[in-house]
Amino acid sequence: MDIEHLIPNAENWTITVTIRELLNVMPVLARAHRSRGDESIVWLTRTDKRRVWSITERNTMVWFFADCDSTDPMFALPLPYNFLDKIMKMVVPGDFSIELRCDASDGSLVATCGERYVSVDHPEDVEFTEDDLPYQPSENGDITHYAVASMTMPDAQFFAHSLFDVTCDAKGEMPPFTHLAMGDGRMSWTIDWTRFNGGRHTGSVAASVTGEHSCQFLGYALGDVLTGLDDDDNGGLVKFFVDSDEADYLYVVGDDWGTRTSLNLEHCVRWTPKLHSALESVGLEIDGDTFGNYPENTEIDHGDRKFLVSLHASDGVIGDFVRFTYFACEDIEATPELLREINEINLCMTHATVIWYEGDVRVTTAFPATVLNGEKDGFRTFSQYFAGFHEAMKSTQGLDAFLPLFAGAAASTGDSDPGTDTNDES
Repeated sequence: MDIEHLIPNAENWTITVTIRELLNVMPVLARAHRSRGDESIVWLTRTDKRRVWSITERNTMVWFFADCDSTDPMFALPLPYNFLDKIMKMVVPGDFSIELRCDASDGSLVATCGERYVSVDHPEDVEFTEDDLPYQPSENGDITHYAVASMTMPDAQFFAHSLFDVTCDAKGEMPPFTHLAMGDGRMSWTIDWTRFNGGRHTGSVAASVTGEHSCQFLGYALGDVLTGLDDDDNGGLVKFFVDSDEADYLYVVGDDWGTRTSLNLEHCVRWTPKLHSALESVGLEIDGDTFGNYPENTEIDHGDRKFLVSLHASDGVIGDFVRFTYFACEDIEATPELLREINEINLCMTHATVIWYEGDVRVTTAFPATVLNGEKDGFRTFSQYFAGFHEAMKSTQGLDAFLPLFAGAAASTGDSDPGTDTNDES
């Protein structure tokens, strides 16, 4: 859809909404909505055939479709949440319709019902984008994306209630993500509270599944929406789906409603802000877009050198950790002579390790973001780890000219068997 037809609100117009429409929409929007601030916006807009109410709260957008009148203009109207609260209270007995109007003459939003009248200023500095539009199925309702799990509303709500089963104290930290998997006729999930001494909680429901996929997301806003839906009024199938193997969102849709939840890796969301601040604390310039959502082998400038930084999730033995990697020498063959020289270099290293891996000689070090159960925060001693890595980079300067001599030694003697490589990266 071309959103240019929806904005801006440059002329007077009036639409009529019914109390039934508001009663369908508002309870779930209220359950999804936590901030309650004056700046919270519910968008009222329309597609070619339907009216759309939508709100984005935390990492989840929720929308509802309603019938639109043939006279409805193409519009995108930002309604302050507290304005909708007022509208819900202004219904006159026997008159169940409310007129909403945008008055361009004084920049106000107006609602009238019978002789009752409410007006607020049109919100400023808000922008309607394609991200504010709902998912649009094909005309026959088909969902033909990468992986889809279809189930009954009771099963979808069983999943939603499961998100709130654990009441461990998160100690003011971000609570655990939901790890969800679709495949083999089921949708399964795990929420791991091990970090907070609460253990893992898992569940699954039967589903009609096309494709396979697994993903992670903070599930509580989605849970709020699903548990707020009326099972009696939403008896059709609920479809969970993603649109690619590397999807940015999990969609959950019913007949006349839907949600879109951002997908992220839990350890990246948990530690990226601290990693960003820690790198700046040692004098590195890091802009807000350096890492994106996934700090995996992100290149960082450090004087006349560059190194890679990446975050890694716990493997169950150690906690989440950060790895630095500096390429001292690239595209080099692993001969016995080269590996012996690398071992000699490592005898002088105290804060990092030199390895040969996939054709490159790398200087690498890692430190814990946390150990299991959150007993230690490695970022408190970040400067010490980075100082050691910095010294290792300095001490290996010039290896790109020095080490190839050892790689060529075997070639000159006809010995091309590198032997067992014990310098592989773990």
